[in-house]
Amino acid sequence: MIPNFLFLAVVFFSGSQPLQTGKDNELSAKEIAALKTQRNIADAYMRQATQMALDNLEKAAKDKKTGKETLQKHLSRKRYFDSGTDVKELVEFKRQLKEADEAKIKLTDPALQELIKAAAEHQVDSKGLQKVEQDVMKQYAEATSQTILDALAAEFRARIIRELTAKKK
Repeated sequence: MIPNFLFLAVVFFSGSQPLQTGKDNELSAKEIAALKTQRNIADAYMRQATQMALDNLEKAAKDKKTGKETLQKHLSRKRYFDSGTDVKELVEFKRQLKEADEAKIKLTDPALQELIKAAAEHQVDSKGLQKVEQDVMKQYAEATSQTILDALAAEFRARIIRELTAKKK
C-alpha cells in the first residue's frame, strides 16, 4: 500500500494531465488518486464488516460452517472486491462503472444495505455496520458516511456488470 502523501505528490506534480490507456479510457492523475482512495475505502469497509460477521458466526452456538467458509474466503483474498488499484485496474473499474451507468444500474440505499448484509452472510446488524463505518472514517480522513456509501455502491455496481457480462459469455 502506498502512503497517501505519495498520491498527493503524484497529483501535485502531474496536475491533471491524462494518462493514456486507450481513447475512451483516459484518467488524470487526480482521477486515479480519487478512484484509488474510493476503492480502498470500500475494501476497508467490507473487510471489517466481513471480519465482524465472521466473529459473530464464531460466537454463535449454531453450526454455520458454510457461511463461515464463505466469509473466510472473502478475507483470504488480497482485496475484497477482487480487482485492485493499479492504473490498469482503475481504468477497467471506471469502464465498468460507465457500462453500469449505460445499463441504468442504480442502487437505492436499502438495496445497498441489503447487499452489504448479504455479503456478510447476514451476521452484522445495522449497529455493527455503524461501528464499521466509524472505524473506516478513522482510517481515512476523507471518508464520510456518504463517500463510504458511494464507494460501496460503485463496487457493487461494477460487480453486477462483471457478473452480467460473465453470464452473457
